[in-house]
Amino acid sequence: MTESQCIETINHVRDAVKNTWETCDATHRSFKKKRKLTGMDMEVDEPQHQPGFSEDEAGAAVVFALVSRLASVVLSSLPTQSLSAATSEQVRVSLLEFRSEVVHHALFKCIKALKNKNGKKEDTWPIEVSLSGILRLLYAVNVSKNLSLPCEVDVKIYLKLMELLTEEDLLPELTVEVVRTRLFFSF
Repeated sequence: MTESQCIETINHVRDAVKNTWETCDATHRSFKKKRKLTGMDMEVDEPQHQPGFSEDEAGAAVVFALVSRLASVVLSSLPTQSLSAATSEQVRVSLLEFRSEVVHHALFKCIKALKNKNGKKEDTWPIEVSLSGILRLLYAVNVSKNLSLPCEVDVKIYLKLMELLTEEDLLPELTVEVVRTRLFFSF
């Protein structure tokens, strides 16, 4: 990979993660709005259980988690050691912007959506899958020795993540990601 391809790759990864996050978030918000308008939150005496999320919402969450995973592999594999000093600085700035503008934004929105669930566990599966994916990406970007980014802790997000550990019925993969994030930031 050439120097110019590194910057281009970061831009493509940033755009892919940002676009899939926006799709995921928009799908979640539109289903939430539709649910309020149609009264799906009301108790119904039906033998069949209707999940509190749509197939589109679940699909968007899975796609976002997979794109986040792919982004973590691509970004941690960048050949940063072979870059010139100027390009290396550009890569570092681009990655710091990506982490603060895209990753932290998506992380904050996922945590906020989980906090606003109002005790409805069946509504949270897509949000928890999305949050697992973004935490995995954040961890990969922070831990990569290849990228050598300075550790950046948003205390507000960190404290909200710790509150999540007290929740019952949290997805096991989300619990693992929250604990791993907590351990990483405690050192």
